[in-house]
Amino acid sequence: MFLRFIIFTFVILLVGKGALAARINLFLNLEGRSHQKIFFKIKDIYLVSRTGQKIRFRLNKKISSDAVFGQYFLATKKIPPGQYHQLELFLGKKEKILAIDLTIRQDQSLCLFLIWQLEASLAHPKEAPVLSVRPQRRPLGEDTIYVSCEDLDTVFAIRTDLNQVQASVAVPGKPQELAFWQQRLYVVSARDRSLYLIETGSFRITDRFLLPLVIEPTYLAILPDNSAVVTDPRGQYLIRLDLGSGELLGSKRLGHQPRELFFDPGENLLLVSSPLDQTIFFLNLDLSLVRRISVQSPRGILISQRRLFVAEYTPGLLGMFSYPEGQKIYEVRSGQGCVRLHLVGRRLFVSNQQEGSVSVLRLGQKSVSKKIYVGGAPFSLISCARRRWLYVANQKSRSLTVIDLTSEKRMGEIELGGIPFGLSGTENSQGESRCLPPNCSIFTSSPL
Repeated sequence: MFLRFIIFTFVILLVGKGALAARINLFLNLEGRSHQKIFFKIKDIYLVSRTGQKIRFRLNKKISSDAVFGQYFLATKKIPPGQYHQLELFLGKKEKILAIDLTIRQDQSLCLFLIWQLEASLAHPKEAPVLSVRPQRRPLGEDTIYVSCEDLDTVFAIRTDLNQVQASVAVPGKPQELAFWQQRLYVVSARDRSLYLIETGSFRITDRFLLPLVIEPTYLAILPDNSAVVTDPRGQYLIRLDLGSGELLGSKRLGHQPRELFFDPGENLLLVSSPLDQTIFFLNLDLSLVRRISVQSPRGILISQRRLFVAEYTPGLLGMFSYPEGQKIYEVRSGQGCVRLHLVGRRLFVSNQQEGSVSVLRLGQKSVSKKIYVGGAPFSLISCARRRWLYVANQKSRSLTVIDLTSEKRMGEIELGGIPFGLSGTENSQGESRCLPPNCSIFTSSPL
């Protein structure tokens, strides 16, 4: 009995210690230009608090001036909350000390950026690289995409003009799907069973709605009437709530594993995929069942030009159905584990999670026109019309893969250090100034 009490006390203390930790996400940015390739090595970095405590980051990483997007991910680590005033860098045989003024609370996840000044470093090649440090700033309002990393309890803001991480915010409890709506970012938290609201102007959590009935909420759709629908694959529930008050507007136990959502404002229908039921459910806004269609292992859903497209995960097929009737017209082999769909103009992009590829299908054609191999495990997709980028959440490589929409070629990776899940942004696929829910048919066509 005494031993059981000791073990219980130890577990509580361990959980408490983890709960009180903050998180630092450490990146290195290149500044200026270099007419020749230069590099250096970082062995270790110590973050020093005002009380003298040192937090060690083990790196042993080579940094080169030819980084594709001018940024390196260095490390992410939980640290004690408090005030920090110094970075000690060990660069091979050289040591460098940088002053900082950083205060981090127990509920924060912040980015810290080392800045490598290339031109100044070239002017003194025999000396240590010229480095400075700065904490994160508020993200830019436009041309920003957001990505949730479920294992870091963090949402990152990415600049699409530079393809660089610019800031992070803590979202506890395993953040999953997220959506941008009316200058707010809504993030589903699986373990907290909550919907968190982030004001994008301040990039801070301003509210939290507890989600009733659910066990592990995951997927999210925002509807034009200022309500949200959340699915819970584990608990088999679908709920709808008011985004102003958090009030529960409706609930429904639906199948065995309700997952991805898609809302069509034209027919005022909500579509829900359920792989274990091999079914797509058609629901009214009161969550009453209208009809269902049989689809083998359905995941991602998309509607365009009175056609319903479905990613069929297990057989690796992209199915096309008449809409809203639901009669199958034809199917195309996309790739193993096809999971998510994203429409840019007349091109449909499909992430094939098990194959490590993204398929490109031109509407009206009955075959895949191209496959872009990205490696890893591609999942969510989002595009930036102004910059002509397609971003792919690559869960295995813990990064965002960047694809050029003009050449349809992979351009590089934005390293995150965590497993990405959801993607959203302040610019939609039509190139408008803000991003509206990508899982709504009114927002899925663009001139690209």
